[in-house]
Amino acid sequence: DRLKSKAWVAFSCLVLGIVALFIFELYTANIGNDQLAEYAGLMMMVGAFVNAPYALITTAVSADLGTTTKGDSDLMATVTGIIDGTGSIGAAIQGALIAYVSTDYGWTSVFY
Repeated sequence: DRLKSKAWVAFSCLVLGIVALFIFELYTANIGNDQLAEYAGLMMMVGAFVNAPYALITTAVSADLGTTTKGDSDLMATVTGIIDGTGSIGAAIQGALIAYVSTDYGWTSVFY
C-alpha cells in the first residue's frame, strides 16, 4: 500500500464506517419506497467502509504473515485459513447475537 501502514488504513475505514452508519440511520428513518436509489447509495457507502478492513485483513495481512513462513506454502495456507475461519465464526456469532438482542431489546439496542 502507498502509506506502508495497513493499521492506519483499517482504523480510518472503521472510524469512517461508524460515521457512515450514523449518516445511514439519520437519513433512512424517513426514506419511503420512492427513494430506493438513495437507500441503495447509503447502503453501498456503509458497506464499503465496513468491508474495507475485512478485505485488508484477509488478503494483505494474511499474505504478510505468510511471508514469515520462509516459503512454506502449507504454513501460509494455514495462516490464511485461520484468519478467514475466524472471520466466518465471528459472522455466525454476530448473526445469532443480533437476533437475540433485537428480539429481546428491540432494533435500537442493536446499534447502541
